[in-house]
Amino acid sequence: MSTTANPWNIVLELLHREVSDYQFVTWFKPMKPVMQAPDHMLIWVEDAFVASLLTQRHLQRVQNAVSLAYGREIRIEFRAETEEPAAQPVPNAPADLSFRDKVLEILRGEVSEYQYNAWFKPMKMVMKDPDHLLILVEDAFVASIMTRRYALSVKNAVALAAGRDIEIEFTPDCAQ
Repeated sequence: MSTTANPWNIVLELLHREVSDYQFVTWFKPMKPVMQAPDHMLIWVEDAFVASLLTQRHLQRVQNAVSLAYGREIRIEFRAETEEPAAQPVPNAPADLSFRDKVLEILRGEVSEYQYNAWFKPMKMVMKDPDHLLILVEDAFVASIMTRRYALSVKNAVALAAGRDIEIEFTPDCAQ
């Protein structure tokens, strides 16, 4: 553990030991703590998606690190720095196919059957805002593979299905 007297730095060190470098930099390092009371800490995060993910997947981990570093039980709460609308369902395409199905049909012709079944078929899609599509995948490893190998193909398929450019982002599905 660090010799620094700042308890928040100790929290970050403890969390970094428990998760991958990627998870730490993406989810934990940007957190900004604010003490609301001696037993209540508000932790500001980038947006509602991050607040939800941290609450669902890492609340106990962060709670334990905070309590250990501060030497007492402290209730924590994640809050979004920005007020963003809640995720919206992907808009439907013509009645015969959903937007997701339309994107998958386009991709199916570009990849092998194995790639389609392993990487693309399990994807879920949620509009973060009108110009930003979150593509939920199994875990951080799959998100990394999809970003490196297939982002351009998926972005093009999304643009074809939507009739316009939409930014895409692969992210682990916190509901799994």
